[in-house]
Amino acid sequence: MCEPPQRVPSLQEIGEGLAHLPDDTFVIVEQDMYPCSPDHPLPVATRTRRALRDPAVG
Repeated sequence: MCEPPQRVPSLQEIGEGLAHLPDDTFVIVEQDMYPCSPDHPLPVATRTRRALRDPAVG
């Protein structure tokens, strides 16, 4: 997954598509960035989580 807002499709479009499924859906978001130190992916993960919780941010 690309870091929001650098993604296609938008999080809103993904949410709208998932809303039509008959069952609860779980999503796993991965951003492979290794080998690197943890200080590089942690800020990206924090921003991504914020955007997933509030699509207006992303």
